[in-house]
Amino acid sequence: MKMPGPAFFKVFTNTASKNNDAFQKACNYKYTIDWSHGDRQFAARCPEFPDLFYLAGTREQALDGAKRRVAKVLKDS
Repeated sequence: MKMPGPAFFKVFTNTASKNNDAFQKACNYKYTIDWSHGDRQFAARCPEFPDLFYLAGTREQALDGAKRRVAKVLKDS
């Protein structure tokens, strides 16, 4: 399998650093994680963004997904 070249890593690094600031801000919010019986997955929510939630198979994945969604909202606003 051929590995991606340096240009790929440079673009990925630049994008990651821009998103990192928003993600760090998103980490400052409080989140709740509950089991969704209907979806049979964990649902992570941020009370400050009531329409936003993230479903995942584990608590950790749900929390990470919710933080990333909040980060996207913060970055886009």
